[in-house]
Amino acid sequence: MPNSANPAQVVENWASNIVDYALLLAAIATLVMALIELAKAITNARPRFHRKEVRQWIGAGAAYEQLLVLSVSSVSGDDALFDQPTDKMMGQIQAAGNVAIEFPAAYPDLYRLLTEPPRPKSAPPATEPNDADEWLEFARRIEAPVGGEADPAFVTRATRARARLDHFMSRKLDAFQTRTEYKWARANQYLAVFSATVFLLVLLSELRTSNPLLWGLTSVFGGLVSPLAKDVASALSGLRARRA
Repeated sequence: MPNSANPAQVVENWASNIVDYALLLAAIATLVMALIELAKAITNARPRFHRKEVRQWIGAGAAYEQLLVLSVSSVSGDDALFDQPTDKMMGQIQAAGNVAIEFPAAYPDLYRLLTEPPRPKSAPPATEPNDADEWLEFARRIEAPVGGEADPAFVTRATRARARLDHFMSRKLDAFQTRTEYKWARANQYLAVFSATVFLLVLLSELRTSNPLLWGLTSVFGGLVSPLAKDVASALSGLRARRA
């Protein structure tokens, strides 16, 4: 009766057969990502994407101009804001929002945009004073040259309104950052997979006539897993080294 195969030997043989393909995918993924980063730098993809997202969120009116003035001092220098990674860009927007809330009369459009609570489109416009109105009235009284003092009850209400506005603005900015980072990461992932698939289609073109199904499936599968191939290749290489 033949001896059963050694499980460790089976694993080693399997790893040896697949490690070459994993290394190839890792090399392709590295090359593709480098080319994508180069293309993004040449085409200014990041500032274009950030500018589009911010304009869709804020609009292209006075609030947008006030945001740029508070962030980078001028509307024409918006690349200095939008060419940063999303988290650093949001740090600048957060700082600009803090100034707008501290001085609502000086930056009324940005202040209203950052403090306006979300409302369904079918809901009627609000008629009762809200936190934004409360704090705006308090800021106007404080900055008034005469009669700036306010009664303690009003000060207490305005202080509580300011605290709620800070929390609400932070959540709006966090939600925008989460959505923007998700869309940017997804776009990069789709582009990497598509580019790696095309690269493999060209690289394995000799299979196109002999076995077109294998050619297509191998290329598509390689494009899908190429972003993870580097980790797979490292793990399999380590397994083979420990076995040796």
